[in-house]
Amino acid sequence: MSFPTVRLEDVGKSCGGGRAGYVLANRLSETKDCTVLVVERDQPSLTCASQVPLLSAAFQGDESRNLKFASAPQKHVENKEMEVIVGNAMGGSSRIDGMIYTRGISGQFNEWHAQGRKGWSYDDLHSCFLKSERALDEREWCNRSHSKVYFPSADRNVWAPQTDSETLKPVLVWIYGGAFAFGTASIPGYDGTTLAKSQDIVVVTFNYRTNVFGFAGPNSNDGISDKNVGFLDQDLALKWVQDNIANFGGDPTRVTINGESAGSMAVAWLLQRSKGKDLFRAGILQSGAAVSAMVPPPAQNGFIKLRNAMGCNVRAPPPVLACLKGKTAKQISDFMNLEGSPAFGPVYDSDTTFRQPLTRITNGETVQVPLIIGANQDDGSLFVGNANDVTTWVQQTFLYLVNATKVKNEYGYDAEKQNDKAVIGEAIRDVAFLCPGGLTANKFIQKGVTIFRYQYGAAFENETIPGAWHSSEVPIVFGTYKKPNAGKEELSKTLQQIWGNFVKDPFTSPAPNWDQYSPTSETGLAKLAYNGNLEYDNVVEAVAGDASDGPCERIWNNFYPRPQ
Repeated sequence: MSFPTVRLEDVGKSCGGGRAGYVLANRLSETKDCTVLVVERDQPSLTCASQVPLLSAAFQGDESRNLKFASAPQKHVENKEMEVIVGNAMGGSSRIDGMIYTRGISGQFNEWHAQGRKGWSYDDLHSCFLKSERALDEREWCNRSHSKVYFPSADRNVWAPQTDSETLKPVLVWIYGGAFAFGTASIPGYDGTTLAKSQDIVVVTFNYRTNVFGFAGPNSNDGISDKNVGFLDQDLALKWVQDNIANFGGDPTRVTINGESAGSMAVAWLLQRSKGKDLFRAGILQSGAAVSAMVPPPAQNGFIKLRNAMGCNVRAPPPVLACLKGKTAKQISDFMNLEGSPAFGPVYDSDTTFRQPLTRITNGETVQVPLIIGANQDDGSLFVGNANDVTTWVQQTFLYLVNATKVKNEYGYDAEKQNDKAVIGEAIRDVAFLCPGGLTANKFIQKGVTIFRYQYGAAFENETIPGAWHSSEVPIVFGTYKKPNAGKEELSKTLQQIWGNFVKDPFTSPAPNWDQYSPTSETGLAKLAYNGNLEYDNVVEAVAGDASDGPCERIWNNFYPRPQ
């Protein structure tokens, strides 16, 4: 329904949806004996319900059809504990007795009032919003007055622990990965509930545009000046944190940015372009850096294919932009889903990205803050795909610039065992993740920056994917892992404490036996969670700083942009 047509006290059943449906559901839920069922066709991130803090957090799911849990006691309904169900209904999700609300623009509600629906103005509804606006543990959100109200977007999630203290808490801002081609902050794996509560920190996640919507890389002749608008989204999100996080109990002077894979690369590029902006004081890079041996996708060619497919192949630049703006997101995404569609990713623009990131570190042109930099033991295994011959893979990937025999010898190729896939996986790990991280760490420590470097090796039995594969540490850090067991539970507590320690004090060792990184130190690299060592006191095995860098120095470092 587009607006309420009856008085609240006369409503016994409501069918429909949209903004009014959520307002109505919210008001009905104030009665302690009233049960409210909201059924969604879409994914939670696509609906008004995604703006509800307790329900937009993408609670950790399991392998069953639905998940049932109890809410925190609701003070405004005599401390009633509501039963909340997240599950599948009509292809989407359902929620029962959730603290449902939406916060549209005040003018929309006032319009209802002006049309004769008395009692439905924003002033009338504002108290209802405040009653249901709670972060973790029912801490009230920021908009306590509608005169200067902030209307949040579903593009941001904030988890803030309950506290009676006036002291602001350190903040972790998470940037998701996905090869800059896909991703969202709303997946269950990035639910910040456990991490925020266990470490007494504020956790923030946000969305940014990916693929052609974020990294179209148009030519300047196309009338579009910004090539990497997905990175501009990230800049804006961090600015939002600076301007607003204190309202959630977070300290804007103690912000740590953290990403994995493409998210880690995004952190690295933020280091490159954020000098003097005071957006963060530390960073965590999990399997990704700004340095790359791979050639960026030919975004300009892809953009030409896109505009041709959309019928926007006009000569004058402004009409190209105007034409594309006239297309729906579905039209563009349908084209991108076609087989053989172009790949899009960040391009060098000397504004958000730079061709010589190592040189910029050396020249002091980057942010210089404490960093954790690391990679996983099996980071490359997911990217082997159908490759099953080392020689062919090397020749196709590096265009005969690398000697395939040298690669085989480096990684212990055994023709009898036919371990081609294992060798290829280790090579991908090094060239894409480990070596770029090592080069970045080395340049920063030459500038006196505090670096803690790690290699993650936790492997659990009966997993769909064996080993410490790419991104396998993420749900362990967030406490959102599936197939729980005692080992995962212990390691999750350990990694949460390590991450929390660094967020609170990035200049101090985050765990016992974890020294600052140095390539010449005998204890400069922390091997995390190897050989079943999962507890906080033994999770770190300190080894030589350059223990994992041999293949990088002997082969791969020759293919990265050299400092000038």
